[in-house]
Amino acid sequence: RWRKRKKKRPDESRWISLDDSNDGPPPAGWARYEAPSGRPYFHHKASGKTTWHFSETLPDPPPDRASPDTAATAALLDSVTCPVSLALIVDPVVAEDGFTYEREAIERWLKDKDAAKSPRTGVLMGPRLLNSGDGRSRVLAVIESGLVDDVAASAWHVASANLNIEGALPGGFASARDHLKRGQALSPSPEGGLLLEAFTARDQHEDMLRRAADADLASKIGRILDPSFVAASPKPPKRPRPSSVGPRDRARRRAPLAPPRRRGEAA
Repeated sequence: RWRKRKKKRPDESRWISLDDSNDGPPPAGWARYEAPSGRPYFHHKASGKTTWHFSETLPDPPPDRASPDTAATAALLDSVTCPVSLALIVDPVVAEDGFTYEREAIERWLKDKDAAKSPRTGVLMGPRLLNSGDGRSRVLAVIESGLVDDVAASAWHVASANLNIEGALPGGFASARDHLKRGQALSPSPEGGLLLEAFTARDQHEDMLRRAADADLASKIGRILDPSFVAASPKPPKRPRPSSVGPRDRARRRAPLAPPRRRGEAA
């Protein structure tokens, strides 16, 4: 009644044949088997791939297992990303838990919570924040290495330019202009383009005023460019200081002088 099922013979014609050199143990993920003809073959369990020789290009790792390079990249990106704002850190500060955050985001986090817990560890921490000396340089190094996509890198440059303009970061307008140029080169944005146009208009305005001063037209051109412009007027002459002589002293000066007395005369 019960028939013994025959094992299905594998179709060796579908396997990839490279050569007969099968020396050495198979790499991780590969298992060695023997075909019915007696020829050894190798099977990759994760991908289901079968080959006569395991030295060919290995298949991509499964999605749930990240390669060491991918894990290191993810850890590096996580170290320069604020867990509160979920964006690259622009103005980095170090909290009491030892992790780096975006200043505005962590200040808002600590203010909204009565008993603030660390966004990283979940442990209670105080409100003290310290400036991160190398935080921005680490973010910039990650951007220049190409690990960040162009849109996120451009947004970081535009945000840095805004803080330069507001004076929250050192560098002033020169640093802000440089950040805007880098951001527009990576991924153009309306905000970055408008700020660059404002810098161009500012340069043209200053150049016009310099040429107007050379042509003695500073007052007229200044009023055209800016209605609230006030031309520099010459300083008024200094007024003489009031005399410190009192009324009695003035009366004595107006009285006629007595003739000089001789020796022996009574006063």
